[in-house]
Amino acid sequence: MPEGYRGRRLPHQAGVFFRRLKKLTDQYALKPPGETGGFVWQNFNMKDIKKKIRQLEKLRTVPAKKALIPLLEQYLKDNAGDICAWYRLACCNDFLGRELKAEPCYAKVYKGWHALPGKERPGFFVGYGSTLRNNKKLAQAAKVLREGVKHFPSNPELRIFLALALYSAGDFKSSARELFRACGGLPPSCVNGYDRAIAYYVKTLK
Repeated sequence: MPEGYRGRRLPHQAGVFFRRLKKLTDQYALKPPGETGGFVWQNFNMKDIKKKIRQLEKLRTVPAKKALIPLLEQYLKDNAGDICAWYRLACCNDFLGRELKAEPCYAKVYKGWHALPGKERPGFFVGYGSTLRNNKKLAQAAKVLREGVKHFPSNPELRIFLALALYSAGDFKSSARELFRACGGLPPSCVNGYDRAIAYYVKTLK
C-alpha cells in the first residue's frame, strides 16, 4: 500500500491496481526500491518475465513503470537485440522523466527502428527527438526529428516537436515554418478551409 493511503479507503480502480501490484511483488520477492527508485526481481524465469511485462505495460502509472523497468532490463540481458524491448525501456524512463537514462535506450532503437510496429515508428522519432532536446542536444534533436518528418511527412506531432527543437536552438523562423506546416497536416475541418492560404504563407514566410 502506498504511503499516505494506509487506513484510508481506496477508490475501486486504485485498490484493484495496488492489489495486483502487491500480488506480483509478493510472488516474485520484490525487494524495496533502491537509490534510483527501481525494483529488483528474484525467483523469475523468462516466461514469467514476459508475462509480467505484458501485464504491466498496459498500465500508464508511475508504480507500474517503475516495476516494469527492472523486468525489461533483466529480459534484455539475454535478448539484447530486441528493438521493441529497448523501445519499451526508453518509454518507461521517458515517462518517469529520466531522459538521461532514456537516451541510450532510444539510441539502440535508432539503429534498427524499422523493426518497430508501423504505428509506433512516428512516436519513436518524437520520443527520441524530444529526449535529445531535453538533454540539450539540440542539433542532434533536430536531425532526428527531421528524419522522422522525412519518413512520416503527414504526422503533425513530428513537425511540432521539430519546431520546439528549432525554437530552443534559436532558429525562430524555421520553427514558425514547421508549426505552420503542422497546421497544414491537420484535417481540413481543423483549419476551416484555410489550408491553401496556410500553405502559401508558409512558402513565402520571411
